[in-house]
Amino acid sequence: MKKIKFGCHDFLNSKPLILPLVRGDLKHHFEIILDTPAKISELLRKGKIDVGFIPSIEYLKSKDLKLIPEICIASDGEVKSVILLSQKEIKEIKTVALDKRSKTSAVLLKILFKKFYKVNVKYLEDTKANQKKADSRLIIGDEALLFTYTSRVHTESQEHYSYIFDLGKEWKNFTKLPFVFAVIAAKPNVNLNSVSETLLKAKSIGMRDIADIAMKTADQAGLDYNKCYNYLSKKIKYDLARKELKGLSRFQDLAFEIGELEEKRDIKI
Repeated sequence: MKKIKFGCHDFLNSKPLILPLVRGDLKHHFEIILDTPAKISELLRKGKIDVGFIPSIEYLKSKDLKLIPEICIASDGEVKSVILLSQKEIKEIKTVALDKRSKTSAVLLKILFKKFYKVNVKYLEDTKANQKKADSRLIIGDEALLFTYTSRVHTESQEHYSYIFDLGKEWKNFTKLPFVFAVIAAKPNVNLNSVSETLLKAKSIGMRDIADIAMKTADQAGLDYNKCYNYLSKKIKYDLARKELKGLSRFQDLAFEIGELEEKRDIKI
């Protein structure tokens, strides 16, 4: 059988979904490619992989991609790994250095500022120079966890930040909905039944073994076991169910309203 090229980011939150495949807990016909969310999206868009765990905004931008059911990376409130570090209160922020590794988080932040905070800000590329220049900085993934769980500034070039705003929590406060950060999408010619069956089995194993996965990945993420387990079992939601789809639809509406989407697509499973 021909290998299915499956791309996935390698942040901590993907471990319960990807480790059962990587360590061979079940038979599968995937060739697994690990990279950043932005890079996985690019590979899927260019047809270099068949299936990808991609930022939700990338799925919304493409009418051709098919959604894999029942799996996502979401939060229903505080997420811990998508944060805005700031030297100022929200209403005083003028500039933001944007982490480009996941475009969904950048669009979410723009929605929060424009639609809910009602603050006009300038967005800068996340370079070392701009980190020093900007009032605030969007960071995601395992790097963000070092701030939210350990309050550790781990590079000498970073300045002290007085405020940490959790974007999952902020979205929930305003919309009362979960936020879907990433989904699994496939090219139009991919057999969804076969792919979905394998991925759902992997997810089931990962959810069963989440304590063991937390134990084995905590050091790599720079966290102790309890914080790692809390993040994977309490903060991240892996089910793409009705309320998550409602949150994804609301995100699409708002992204369209602020000009981050040229048109809306049907969100179908």
